[in-house]
Amino acid sequence: MEKQNLNMNRVDCADDHDIRAVQQGDQQMFYSIVQRNQSQIFRLAYRFCGQQEDAQDITQEVFYKAYKIIPHWKFKAKFFTWLYQTTLNMARTLRRKRKKIFFVADMTSRIDFTAQQQTITDIEKRERSTQLQRAIDRLPGRQRIVVLLRIYEGLKINQTAEIMRCRPGTVKSLLNQALKRLSQDMPREVVDVR
Repeated sequence: MEKQNLNMNRVDCADDHDIRAVQQGDQQMFYSIVQRNQSQIFRLAYRFCGQQEDAQDITQEVFYKAYKIIPHWKFKAKFFTWLYQTTLNMARTLRRKRKKIFFVADMTSRIDFTAQQQTITDIEKRERSTQLQRAIDRLPGRQRIVVLLRIYEGLKINQTAEIMRCRPGTVKSLLNQALKRLSQDMPREVVDVR
């Protein structure tokens, strides 16, 4: 977790430097911003919507919006916060439009589970993972977002609160509620993610 925070601080500084360069006319620096943040934005979009094509579309649209906003960026907030908020908003909008609940694609339909290729332990792990993903999908929206940001993305409480535009205590409460809900649906060893 500490290593991730160090990396986030480096990303913030690098993003600020590159944004200033773009504002001063060096359009090539925008590609540096994209390369540095693209995998995290794609991963977040994919975890939220569960479809690779949708995650790619969302990622592309987020960076298109970023390109449009950078000339007017005032450095009042961290750029990664804006990227995450925009990604979550676009993923939520997509979910509402489709009126379907997606979280993570059902990987079992894409994997060939033959007895020769998989040990029983591997199959059990995948089964527990699929169960957990489905349980997370059933969480209310804000609880699901907290789980995504805190556990899967490894963000700190304060970073999560900033992205969600709430207080750190709210993040802690939502995470606690989510874990409590998950523990009701899942065996203890699957849910123990703290």
